[in-house]
Amino acid sequence: MLAALVYLVLMGIGLLAWSMRRAEQSKWRKTLASVLQTSTDIGFNVMYMSVLDYFLYIFDCKYTDKPIVHSFFTLADGTPVQCFAMPNLILVGVAGITAIVFVVSVAFIQTAGCDLNPCARGLLATPAATMKIKVVFTIALFIMATTMLRFLHKPEVILMCILASYVFWLNFKQVGTGLREKSYINVIYMDVGAR
Repeated sequence: MLAALVYLVLMGIGLLAWSMRRAEQSKWRKTLASVLQTSTDIGFNVMYMSVLDYFLYIFDCKYTDKPIVHSFFTLADGTPVQCFAMPNLILVGVAGITAIVFVVSVAFIQTAGCDLNPCARGLLATPAATMKIKVVFTIALFIMATTMLRFLHKPEVILMCILASYVFWLNFKQVGTGLREKSYINVIYMDVGAR
């Protein structure tokens, strides 16, 4: 259901972009654009980690066991579901492809929110497109580590700490750059004005 919703929203974005190429813009197109922007902001940016975790939950298997069984799913008779056996293999394929499409879409949406002109001086202009892409893919790796390395506790914790520290460092480094470049942000953030 969620996979269908992701593909439906992406198809809506594509159709809207195609229809907005015309010179005249109708009221319903502007309303649809507003609704799609709000829904993609919520679903693709705010709930990014939980949606991706939902897609990658199917990969939460006990990879050290033979045969490889899912950590939580069981059949009606109580036997564990085999991760890479045929009935579950279709779900694994759909979830994997949808997770890849979702992560790439989030990276595109995050990049589209940046002003990529390095000389831009607008209030919302940011040179942070590459940083945002790095954060999106690092968070995807973080979620993959928490889901797929559950049975290897020490490597899971070490990798989670490294990835979380990298996301913090990327964000902290970018905020520092923004604070040095834009004096009005210094006034707001540091509460130091020209007095």
